[in-house]
Amino acid sequence: MTAILLGVVGVLVLASLVLVFSRGTPPPIDGATPAGAVQRYVTAALDGQKDAAAKYLTPKAQGECDEYAGPIAQGTRVTLLSTIEHAQAATVMVSVSVADARDPFGGPNGYSGDEAFELSRVDGVWLISFVPWQLHACTLQEYTP
Repeated sequence: MTAILLGVVGVLVLASLVLVFSRGTPPPIDGATPAGAVQRYVTAALDGQKDAAAKYLTPKAQGECDEYAGPIAQGTRVTLLSTIEHAQAATVMVSVSVADARDPFGGPNGYSGDEAFELSRVDGVWLISFVPWQLHACTLQEYTP
């Protein structure tokens, strides 16, 4: 009886794991929307495709790169929270979680918080005018400590 119960529990756990890992990624958000522009920027930035990410920035935002910006931390996760859209401006709120694997004591160091992307409509296209510091994909030469 116990062996049967353990077998059933094992099958349920295995089925749950298969379901979780086979979900895949969610479909992309419409790129013509503020959230879609942010999603494409973040995807490119996290993949290290700085030139591709820069295409989603206003010219002013492209020029505001800090010359000492470091690379985006590995293990950074971004979750869409909300979008506020007006005729020519929008704000996309995201939750950013950054795990710091370099903690010498092995503790749960890192950062987690809500951040805002600011967007402007330029010639009918949504472009990002402000990027949270954790996600700035700088195209200038990066400072590496």
